Amino acid sequence: MDADDEFYAKVWPELEGRAFGEALLMFPDAVPLGVRSASEERMMLNPPDEYVLQKGALLRTILHPSEPASS
Repeated sequence: MDADDEFYAKVWPELEGRAFGEALLMFPDAVPLGVRSASEERMMLNPPDEYVLQKGALLRTILHPSEPASS
């Protein structure tokens, strides 16, 4: 992890019904780390690839900027 990496948590409606393994391939500059379903209060880190994202699921990602920060 670099100092420029950023964490995000967002609901992605377009991922509803897709497997977590599919979501891993849909973010060229970010890595999905975990999911919190709409009915649970805790984050599940690194769920199985076959875990299906339900409506309202919050996806936690880490973004690694493609451009280096200027000094």
